[in-house]
Amino acid sequence: MESKPVALVTGASRGISASILEPGLFRTGIESGLVDADNHIETYKPLRDRMHVLGPLGLQHGDDPSIIGMTASRILKAKHTRLRYPIGKQAQFMSLALRLAPYRWIESFMTWLYVAPKWKPDLEALESGNLRSLGVRRYFLLNRDWFGNADLDKKK
Repeated sequence: MESKPVALVTGASRGISASILEPGLFRTGIESGLVDADNHIETYKPLRDRMHVLGPLGLQHGDDPSIIGMTASRILKAKHTRLRYPIGKQAQFMSLALRLAPYRWIESFMTWLYVAPKWKPDLEALESGNLRSLGVRRYFLLNRDWFGNADLDKKK
């Protein structure tokens, strides 16, 4: 699940300036209101099954949503602003990756990570908190040490 960029417009001494807030994944609880469609297209079943597992995990282990408000407040008070503000560890990681590597490499990596063919979620591993048994792709995706947070292998 990807967040949409938000434009923030401020009045500056020489006119109006605009900044784009690009949030990553945040723990907002939005996944609790998700409703499954009545009719499914069978072609998308493997991807849908993966996203039912990986989507909520990404949101549950995202950053604190208050970071967005603090960043917006800081931008509104600043004399000089940047055009883009990636907010949260996931967005900052993607922003850095896009600066260092061609887009097609990032796209291939994300496809490898999220859309691995014939991948079946190991529900026992997810429930037990032993994410290493999910395989290298899932461990890479879900290991929060990558983003400087606590290791998920240790069940809370």
